[in-house]
Amino acid sequence: SNATSLSGTVKDRMKELVRNAVEEVLSNDSAWDDIVGRLATEAKRPTDVRFPTSLGDLDDEWRMELDVWGNTDTTISAVLNGQGALFRTEGLSCAWSHVSEGTSSGGDEYRLFSSGEVHDLVIRNAADDDDDRERNSDENSIKIGKMVDQIANGGPLDQAALLACGINEASLQSFPEVADFLKQLVFDGVLYGSAI
Repeated sequence: SNATSLSGTVKDRMKELVRNAVEEVLSNDSAWDDIVGRLATEAKRPTDVRFPTSLGDLDDEWRMELDVWGNTDTTISAVLNGQGALFRTEGLSCAWSHVSEGTSSGGDEYRLFSSGEVHDLVIRNAADDDDDRERNSDENSIKIGKMVDQIANGGPLDQAALLACGINEASLQSFPEVADFLKQLVFDGVLYGSAI
């Protein structure tokens, strides 16, 4: 037998492996969501160009020139205090989704897709105590979804917009993952802060 020849048996086995892999992805809503979101927002520009520019890619001098907007903590704080807004970087293709079943975390997962990348916001499931039950209320789910939707659709997030989504300094104490999500988007360059 020639080592470079593919027999009918090998091709049939490969076909079955591919069929099983496709069926597995199609039966897992979380995995399918991830694939569709990444493909739908994949960048159309050359892949050797890093866009958007991450705060981590900027040198210290440039970050200092950005003042409050060159640091994720001070950016979020300034927006929450009404000193500016978060804007989605122009030219990004974005979409979002909400997956509550089939996630590895067992909680609600909000996904922001931008230029083929996924940014996850996972709200863990509530524990049995009353304080945590509020975390997974329908009202909170709607508000968090509204925030992610506004980011994906390009609307600025100023203090009023964040308050409409139920986000303020106090709520970020209960939902530190929301603060971390926003900070990561600023760090990655998906969002940037600016005075308005």
